[in-house]
Amino acid sequence: MMNSALPTHDGMVAALSLRPGGRGEGIGKVRLDAARTAHRDALDLSVFERNAAALRFCKRKGLRDAPTRRGDTTEKRIATRGPCWRGGVQ
Repeated sequence: MMNSALPTHDGMVAALSLRPGGRGEGIGKVRLDAARTAHRDALDLSVFERNAAALRFCKRKGLRDAPTRRGDTTEKRIATRGPCWRGGVQ
């Protein structure tokens, strides 16, 4: 898998993925910072609940779990979580 991110729309990051071995290179931070710059008021993400590394990354970067998004699932019924950030809080 390549490092990739789809454009944000209304504060929603459609996708962010890293190639195997791409963790720890600062790519996720750069992309998250760019999304925060583009959407200064709020940012919402969907993360697969089973992706513990991504959830830890979000927590380290100041995103907090949105209680209203708990229990969300994808079309294929994969459980997701909804880390979010509100402007000015990091």
